[in-house]
Amino acid sequence: MNRAELLKAIEKEFGIGCAVICKERARQKEVKGYDVKRDRDQYYKNEELAEAAVAYAVFPDPQIDRTAFWPWSLECWNPTPDKREIEFGKAGALIAAQLDVLNLS
Repeated sequence: MNRAELLKAIEKEFGIGCAVICKERARQKEVKGYDVKRDRDQYYKNEELAEAAVAYAVFPDPQIDRTAFWPWSLECWNPTPDKREIEFGKAGALIAAQLDVLNLS
């Protein structure tokens, strides 16, 4: 089964939200190089992945500084407040990555 077929199967079985999260997590791994081993060995021992997820998931309100939740350099912060589905995909993928780190530690 190729990736497109797998994502369609995930979408059918679990919904589009799960498919969006899986697609974003795959992008993080393939494009950014953030695999589980790297996450576990080099970063994120204090749940920084979960904090980053919060930064993307919090409603973009001018009275809330979402970057206050961002655990890394602001150069890595890529908000898209006008495209919440992208931000929720990033948040979900970051939570999935945090779960991977916790389960492999």
